[in-house]
Amino acid sequence: MQTDDSVLRLPRRRLLKASAGSIPVIATLVSRPVVGQCLSPSMSGSIATSIARAPVTCTGQQPSYWAGTNTWSSPYYANGSNATPFHSITITGLLGTTFSARTMMYVLNHTNDNATYMLGGYIAAALLNAHTGKTPVLSETTVRAMWNAWVGGQPFEPTAGVQWGAAQIVAYIKTTMV
Repeated sequence: MQTDDSVLRLPRRRLLKASAGSIPVIATLVSRPVVGQCLSPSMSGSIATSIARAPVTCTGQQPSYWAGTNTWSSPYYANGSNATPFHSITITGLLGTTFSARTMMYVLNHTNDNATYMLGGYIAAALLNAHTGKTPVLSETTVRAMWNAWVGGQPFEPTAGVQWGAAQIVAYIKTTMV
């Protein structure tokens, strides 16, 4: 039979598997925030439940919000002759030709058409959110990396050994939105 000292040195998983009848076990888990607080992609990819992190507030807006406003911050423009193309190496940094010559606004307005448009719409919204400082854990550079990996036929890797496809990217981006 193990002494109390030896139980304290057990690896966490073995300790949690210990019989509750012979050893009292107290477990504290860090819960994920419901609204307004968010994690960076690498933290989401490898959540450590034993390490408490200071909450970060995200106020990112949904694609429908950005589709419903004409006021975007430069270098992004919602409408008119300067309407920002979704694919633009110099402005959005979003590679590929998935949406041909469509604008960000067009993609934002068609997120219900199919999974590709949904991903595109959330990427566009995430880019605008990051640009306006609404998502301190998600930079424009990371948003571009998510899209560019996916459009290049590769999964996005938020952290080593964790791979996200379109559904996981959208699910993560939603956690940065109110």
